[in-house]
Amino acid sequence: DIEYIATRNAIMKAGKIIDVGTTSDLVKQIEGKVWSCAIPAHKMMDYEMRLRIINQRGEDNNQISIRYLAEHSEVEGSILAEPRLEDLYLWLFPQEDVEREEK
Repeated sequence: DIEYIATRNAIMKAGKIIDVGTTSDLVKQIEGKVWSCAIPAHKMMDYEMRLRIINQRGEDNNQISIRYLAEHSEVEGSILAEPRLEDLYLWLFPQEDVEREEK
């Protein structure tokens, strides 16, 4: 929701502000790093093990549409997707970092 109502955003990590800007300025950091594709549903676990999947949606014909974060395309047929503020957050704060900080 913040993406649609805030005019400027501040990103904090470990109690320090690491970046400030408009949503469009901030998400430019991950342009070219958000990908979208469809995969066979029965291979989902394989892809979950090797990709940073940020969104998934079931489709017809036992396919799953996924959005994932990567420096370059990791799945044949992937297309670049428009980055969102949530994608930037997930890029800057990988799950492994969050789990490590919680311990």
